Parts: sequence; structure tokens; C-alpha cells
Amino acid sequence: MFLIVSTDIVLSDDYFYNIHKYLTDSLSDPDYQVTMGVDKTRDDITELRDAYEGAMCALDNIIMDGRGMVYFQEETVENAVDCYFPRTFHEALLKALKTGDKEEVRAILQKIYDKNVGLSGSSKTYHALVDELYVSITKVLKTFSENTRLHINVEKYTGIATLKEIFDYYEEALMSIMDSFRGENEGDRKGSDFEKEILRYIDENYSDPELSMQRVMDEFRISARFLGDVCKKYHGLTYLQYLQKRRIEKAVALLESGKYSLGQISSMCGYISQLTFRRNFKAVTKVNPSFYMSSDKDSFSD
Repeated sequence: MFLIVSTDIVLSDDYFYNIHKYLTDSLSDPDYQVTMGVDKTRDDITELRDAYEGAMCALDNIIMDGRGMVYFQEETVENAVDCYFPRTFHEALLKALKTGDKEEVRAILQKIYDKNVGLSGSSKTYHALVDELYVSITKVLKTFSENTRLHINVEKYTGIATLKEIFDYYEEALMSIMDSFRGENEGDRKGSDFEKEILRYIDENYSDPELSMQRVMDEFRISARFLGDVCKKYHGLTYLQYLQKRRIEKAVALLESGKYSLGQISSMCGYISQLTFRRNFKAVTKVNPSFYMSSDKDSFSD
């Protein structure tokens, strides 16, 4: 909710504290809190967007002092405060993930939170901290996923929140990842059966132009490395080579049937571009598509 006050009277801070008190007292649900961000006084209605951004900037202070307060947009001098972030974070978190030690993961995050929560820095200081936390977690998960079947990704926390809420978000995300990894180790997905299921999915969907490597990874929650290993194990090819091989095999069969044009065939085999289709066809078969056309199919262009 946004409130625009137009007046010739200079409004004191108490004015906004009284509004905050009125709104807070009017709430019937104790689980809700009123937090206000107040921009500095502006003289021109054309500065409305600037006023909005100023109010949102004031609300950024939630990350330091929490909800249920009134924050004012003010010109501040940056304090030269360094946040605590351990150099051993990558190694410690990676080890905890591999061993499934949830308590250690919680302890790692809690220590960083405790060391920083009382700092006298500005909101920018804390936003720099949570940016460092996200980047570091992402790097750890990239290393972790290289040796698992899981395709792991954690979305960056966006929006206005307290430091505790942000740390809780990343902790919950890591707990969920560990649960998934434990399921892998407990045999929820059985070796060769699971691998063949992946290949069966590719075989059933290879003619879909939207069948990207990312889609297969997301469908089975596997890493690119694991997907590549499966294709190599059963077919001696990379994922893209195997996908291309299946598409061109179908193209050859369609060409030999003599029922379709090149444009139809390229589309039926999962290609959006005929140029890409021709290039891939020759890369696999060593000949142009016209090689599979009989002489009475001259109406087809090549």
C-alpha cells in the first residue's frame, strides 16, 4: 500500500509513527506486522517514481532491524564495516552436503548469521553479505552436483526481507537438496533401470524441437555429467550426438517413404531450421538428403 501526502505543513517523524501505530492497533491478526518506508519530502509530482524508489530503499533497512517499524529514507554515510564470511565455507559446506550432516549445515549458516547480525553497517553492507552467501552456495552446489545424478539449482532470494528470513530461506533450500540426495543413495532410482528410463524418454521425445539437454536434466533431476555418461555408456555418444542420430534416423526413413517434402521432414524430426537439418543430416550420413530421393521426386528442392 502506498500513501501520498500533499500538504504545505512540514510533517514530523511523529506523524508517520502515529500512522504506524494506528494501523498496528487496527490489525486483528497478531501474525501480521506493519512496516513503513518513508521517502524524503519532494516538491514535484513528476518525482513520484523517485518517491516510490526512495520508500522502497528505506524499507531495505528491514534486513538490519526487522519488521514492524518505520524507516526513513535519509542520506547516509557508508560505514567501513566488513562482514564476516569464512574462507573455509566452500570446503565445509561441501563436506556437510556429501555426508548428509544437516546439523553441520545449520551450524555453518548460523555462525555466519551470528557473526554479522550485530554489525553497525548500512543495509548495503548486509545486501553485500547475502549476495556473497548466494554466490558461494551456488559454487558449492555446482561442485556437489558434478558427482551426483541430481540437477541442483537454488533460486536467489529477491525482495525485501530480514537477514534471518534470508538465511532461513537458504537453509531450507539446502535441507531439501540433502533430502533429494539421500533418496538417491537409498536407491530410490535403480541403476540401469533409471538409466534406461532416461534413454526411453529421449527416444519418445526426440522429434520435439523443445527437447533440450536442460529439459532432460530437469525432468529427471540429474546433472549434465550424468546425462552424458548414460549416453556414452549405452551408445558411445554424447547427449547431443545421440539426439542428432535419432532425428536423422527418422529423417532417412521419412525420405525413403517418398511421402513428404524436406520442409515437412525437418519439422517432423525436431528441426526448426531446414539449414540446420541439412547440416546435421550430412554430418551423420555423410551425404545430402537428396541422396535418399528417387528420380521421380525432383519436385523436392535440396
